[in-house]
Amino acid sequence: KLVSYKLKILDINPSTAGISGDMFISALLDLFEDSTEILKVYSKSVNLDDTDIKLEIKRKNENIYDGNLLYIENELTKLTVNEINSKIDEIGHILNLDSKYFEYCKLIYEILIEGEKNVHKTEQVHLHELGTYDTVIDITLTAYLLQKLEIQKISLHPIATGRGMVNTKHGKLAIPPPVSQHIIEKYELETMNGPIGEAATPTGIAIIAALKKLFPSSKSGVWIRKGIGFGNKIFDDRPNILVLRYGNESKTVSKISILETNLDDISGEILGDAMNKLLKIGALDVSYFPIYMKKNRPGYMLKVLVKEHQEDEISKMIMKLTGTLGVRIQKLDRHIGERKSKVYTLFVKEFNEEVSFSVKIGNRTKIEFRDISELADRFEMSPLEVNDILTKYLEE
Repeated sequence: KLVSYKLKILDINPSTAGISGDMFISALLDLFEDSTEILKVYSKSVNLDDTDIKLEIKRKNENIYDGNLLYIENELTKLTVNEINSKIDEIGHILNLDSKYFEYCKLIYEILIEGEKNVHKTEQVHLHELGTYDTVIDITLTAYLLQKLEIQKISLHPIATGRGMVNTKHGKLAIPPPVSQHIIEKYELETMNGPIGEAATPTGIAIIAALKKLFPSSKSGVWIRKGIGFGNKIFDDRPNILVLRYGNESKTVSKISILETNLDDISGEILGDAMNKLLKIGALDVSYFPIYMKKNRPGYMLKVLVKEHQEDEISKMIMKLTGTLGVRIQKLDRHIGERKSKVYTLFVKEFNEEVSFSVKIGNRTKIEFRDISELADRFEMSPLEVNDILTKYLEE
C-alpha cells in the first residue's frame, strides 16, 4: 500500500543551555497558538485542580528571545518508584495516548530508573530529586504534547550538559552526574560542555534518549514554526533557552520487507512452481538467481518482496514450498514517484466497438498490460498490435 503524507518533524536544539523537563514542555507549548488552553485541558483531565499542584505558562523575553516559562506549584510530596509508575499508567490512559506515545512515556521513566539502578548497583531504587509529582508531569505532558503535534520524526543537536559540580543528596558530583552520564553513554547521545552549572537534567536527557530510540531521525524539513522554552536557572554567559523547530517532510513511501533464502537442493520445476504460488498469494515480486554456496555447491538465492504484514505468512509458505529451514528478513522503505491510474472508455474503429482500459500515469505513461492481453485474446490479435492501436488513440 502506498501512503502519501506529510511527516511531522521536531528539531531539538539543546546545545545552548541544555534541556530539562519543564524547558522541553515550555518550548513544545510555544508551538501552539492556544498553549494556555491546552495546559488547562491537561490539568483538568488529570485532576490537577483537585490537588495542590498548579501549572502556569508565562511569556518571557530575554534580549532578542521570546518564549515560554513553565511554573509548577507543587508541595513536592515524595512518591515511590511504584507510585510514579502507576501514575504514569493512569494518566496515559486518561489522556488516551496512542500506543507509540504511551510507550514513549513508559520508556522515559524506565531509562531514569535503569540509570539509578546502574549507578547505585541495586534493584531497590530510592529516588531523591526525581521522586515527586513533577516527574509524572514532565513525562506525561511531554508525550501528550508530542501526540497533539503528531510528531513522527526527530532531528537532534548536541546536548549542552554543563560544567563544574552540582549539589545532590549524595553530595557534590561532577557534571554530568553519574545517572546522566550513564544515559548519555548507553544511548550514544552527542554532548558538549555548555555553561557553568548543570544545564541538562537526568529527565531532560532521558526525554532525548527515549526520542532517539523510538522515533526515526530526519536530516531536513520544511520548518513552519519555532518554539522557545526558558529554564529557571540564570547563566552568566548565555540565555537559558531550548529551541525547537516544527515542520514537514513530504514524500510517498511504501514499507516493504525482503525475504531471502539460499537453496542448494532444489529443481527448476520446484522453483518455478514456488514463484507462481508466492505471487498468487500476494508477494509483490519474486526472483531467484544462481549462486555458489559452501563446498562449492551451485544453488539459488530466492528473493521475495512483500508488504510488512505479509512477512510471517509468506515466510512460512517459502519454507513449505522449498523445504528451506529459515528465511532472512530485511525491512526497507521504498521511495516511489507519484502515480495514478485513469480508465479510458472509447470507440475503437479497428475493434468496431467501445472498449475500456486502464492507463498508469507516473514518470511514464503506460497502458496496463493486463488489459492489452485481454483485448488481444478477445480480438485474436497480438499484444503488440493492440498496444499500437490503443496508443494511437491516446495520442489523438
